[in-house]
Amino acid sequence: MRKGHSGWSLLEMVIALTIFGIVMAAIFGVLIPTLRAFAKNQIRHELYMQTEQALNGLNQKVSDSFGWLEGDSARMLLVSRNGDTISIYRDVKDSVLYVNRRPALPAGYKTAEFGISYKPMCDSAMSLSSGQWFIIADSDQDGLIKGEEITKVVSLELKMTVSKARENYTGSTFPRIPPAIMDIEIGE
Repeated sequence: MRKGHSGWSLLEMVIALTIFGIVMAAIFGVLIPTLRAFAKNQIRHELYMQTEQALNGLNQKVSDSFGWLEGDSARMLLVSRNGDTISIYRDVKDSVLYVNRRPALPAGYKTAEFGISYKPMCDSAMSLSSGQWFIIADSDQDGLIKGEEITKVVSLELKMTVSKARENYTGSTFPRIPPAIMDIEIGE
């Protein structure tokens, strides 16, 4: 700046704006990835909380039920202590896990995967996959674990993967196995 003149010269303004632009680019270069990581972690935390809440609810429903009617690798049918039927299943069309036709998760969350593993009472179970466990437990090979077959299951795992905004979280629970209810015909 020249003596006696107020204001900035064009060269001084260009230099000041260039320095300001470099500083702002550095700030935003750090700030934007940090904000994205924060938002991603927020979604992951929500997924964790919703998945664990749903699994705790499923664990309680299964563990506290009066008895177990039947199940396969994707659904279960139980009887509650008050005599009502409890149906747990995942609808493949809308990717929602239902408990008695009510979504187990809030709107916006999808159940990407849901599976039930039945560990049978046999010496070789530890060396087998969960798919092989089901084949062994389903002794009549009708695709359902029911009746006397239920009494041969020693461990039950409910596993689900929940997704939202292209993020996933997988969790599982091992509920107490309810007693088998045998010799009952289930109407449609």
